[in-house]
Amino acid sequence: MLQMNFETWERSHLCQLNFFPNISSSGSDGELLEDPTELPLVIKVGSPHAGYGKMRAQTQEEFDDLKSILKLHKDFYTTEPLVKFEFEFRIQKIGSHYRASKRNSSTCWKNNWGNLEFVDCELHDSR
Repeated sequence: MLQMNFETWERSHLCQLNFFPNISSSGSDGELLEDPTELPLVIKVGSPHAGYGKMRAQTQEEFDDLKSILKLHKDFYTTEPLVKFEFEFRIQKIGSHYRASKRNSSTCWKNNWGNLEFVDCELHDSR
């Protein structure tokens, strides 16, 4: 059986998410986003999922380019730090059977599309 202290996991695995209404919808010509205090950064526009609507800004120049695109639309957006990882670990339970695998993409920083590789991992019962 797999067990985890959720409070400990939550504190160490959740990153700061910042929400911004798009000021272009208010007709203002002011700045869209404050300059980030820390790069690289992920910006997600609107509410799509599966990696759509996301862009990575690794430099101030990339961040400034993205601000010019956001100015054209009225969608809200969020920012969060870019989390570097080697792979994504997944655990699946079907009935009483557990299955685990590592997922990685060699062609996409989002790690959820492109050249995906799944590697099965063995789970051991610790009872």
